[in-house]
Amino acid sequence: MIISQDDGICTTTAYYCWKCSDTGTYTAGDKYQENLNSLLSSFSSNTQINSGFYNSSRGQDSNKINAIALCRGDLSQDSCQACLNKSTDILSQNCSNQKEAIIWAEHCMVKYSYSLIFGIKQEDPLKHVPSPNSAKNPQQDRAASGDSLKKIAAGHATVPGGETIYALAQCTPDIDKQNCSNCLKESVSEIQTCCGGKQGGRVLKPSCNLRYEVSLFFRSTADSLVDIPAPVPAAPAPKEAKKKSNIKQTVIIIVVVLVVFVTIFSSICFFFRVKKRRVKLEQDENSEDVGLVEWLRYDFETIRPATDDFSNANKLGRGGFGAVYRN
Repeated sequence: MIISQDDGICTTTAYYCWKCSDTGTYTAGDKYQENLNSLLSSFSSNTQINSGFYNSSRGQDSNKINAIALCRGDLSQDSCQACLNKSTDILSQNCSNQKEAIIWAEHCMVKYSYSLIFGIKQEDPLKHVPSPNSAKNPQQDRAASGDSLKKIAAGHATVPGGETIYALAQCTPDIDKQNCSNCLKESVSEIQTCCGGKQGGRVLKPSCNLRYEVSLFFRSTADSLVDIPAPVPAAPAPKEAKKKSNIKQTVIIIVVVLVVFVTIFSSICFFFRVKKRRVKLEQDENSEDVGLVEWLRYDFETIRPATDDFSNANKLGRGGFGAVYRN
């Protein structure tokens, strides 16, 4: 069963949501469809890429098709491939003859278009997916939907006297850190509007996605999950005011910690993407192979002592991506 809404179509469980654009159509059997089928199959069948991010194009002029695909950063390669396989099948079945379409699955996203989409922040089409379950406490929900940022970052925090909130945010690696941050910040305000009174919710865009739940929904390890400390209690205050204050502090802490991770990982990933692209262009300027972005992950608690808590004594200067430290 599927549910149709103004901002797209979802399966009953919202495991898959897609949007078929009405900006143009192609004729069955023409060159555009041939290029599209070839491109989508290259994503779902390429087992050499383990970064979870794919981008490529096929064809020329009016028959050129561009596409990107992104798997959630905590997935194994097999799970990523399975998600891409199913997602591309759904697009082919439900958006036939459409020159532009996007699908958001629980574990991945695929978009194709006749327009240039790589390296460009895209916030449309937009899909809101609130949880079907109401929050046990509206204040706890507001804390959960308040903020969370990353490219990919995942974290959790417990509202004093309430539930544990799990959040995950991710950007496509082709956009720079500023556009990633802006995309997620705008998603933060949107999730408060779309998912009020719910135990979870998602804001889905082509360039970024943001999600929170009151149960663990991503694969975590001791060094991959940002353990966000509970806020320090303030001075005694009326019970209701104290609850709101604690919630507000929890929201702020989630935001600050995950924004730091967005900035660090965005800079590292962007540097290696540019470096790898330069090498690739030197090898074959006409190659249409699927692009690759290597994910690098560092434990923040490892980086901090290595730079003496980012002290000025270890600061070597500033580069194109910010301050540079020695270890």
